Amino acid sequence: MTGDPDGTAVGYPDLLNRDRAEVISTLRSGSHLLCCLDFDGTLAPIVDDPDEATLPPATERVLARLHDEPDVTVAIVSGRSVLDLRSRVELPVTLVGNHGLERLDRASADTRGPDRSGSTESVAGAFRPVVHPLAAAAVPRIEACAATLETVLAPLPNIRVESKRLTGTVHYRTAPAPVAQLCRQLTVDVVERFGDERLSLSHGDEIVEFGPAIEWGKGDAVELLRNEHPRGTRILVCGDDTTDEDAFRALRRSDVGVRVGDRTRSTARYRTDSPRTVREFLDQLAAPVLSETVACGD
Repeated sequence: MTGDPDGTAVGYPDLLNRDRAEVISTLRSGSHLLCCLDFDGTLAPIVDDPDEATLPPATERVLARLHDEPDVTVAIVSGRSVLDLRSRVELPVTLVGNHGLERLDRASADTRGPDRSGSTESVAGAFRPVVHPLAAAAVPRIEACAATLETVLAPLPNIRVESKRLTGTVHYRTAPAPVAQLCRQLTVDVVERFGDERLSLSHGDEIVEFGPAIEWGKGDAVELLRNEHPRGTRILVCGDDTTDEDAFRALRRSDVGVRVGDRTRSTARYRTDSPRTVREFLDQLAAPVLSETVACGD
């Protein structure tokens, strides 16, 4: 696979761009639109240091336009913790973190009127996250595992262990290939020893993730959000990594899944190149829908 500096992947055709008008029409045909969007690699470009990831201002403006529409809900569904997301996304949108294990409904603390006008600075993000109870019970084991990995992997260059309380991630994006291979093996050994079959492992885009071994993921989070919205709601899911496949599998025929990048096969119906092309699509999705009469100039 090849790519350009903005993270664009070259390989699979960009079917989202080809069928853009049809996709927008499908999404806008429902009673409500629910946008479930991953953060890293989807809204924000992938960077070597996860702490340096930022939401581009142009993307934030597009999300704000979508959020301002009364018949649209925006949710960021990410592997990051909700507290991490809260520091990177200032908009009062729903934040779903740790692959669906926790959720912060910032909009529920929104005191604005039905037209969504007015300031929310004093209340946005004021509520504590809601956490899956089985995940909460696994926190001591997750933290112990992360601490051990810090020690075990410390001699390896360009390795970073990230503890997110409910889950953990080992990053090896900038490590040499032999180091990355050793890192993966050591991570598996430690998690299996600490997990005692109560922790699970998953391999993503130059990361290894570990968390509680429970049947819950991004797909469950998306389904829960669906059930809270009107019948006939259309769902858009955009994501770039392995855990997003769970969300794609939760979609129905009238929904739209978009895999970002071309690194692997996907169950998503559509594919697009990069966070830039995701933003371009969302920009058109957020544009006012013109009636046929206006479009025809009558």
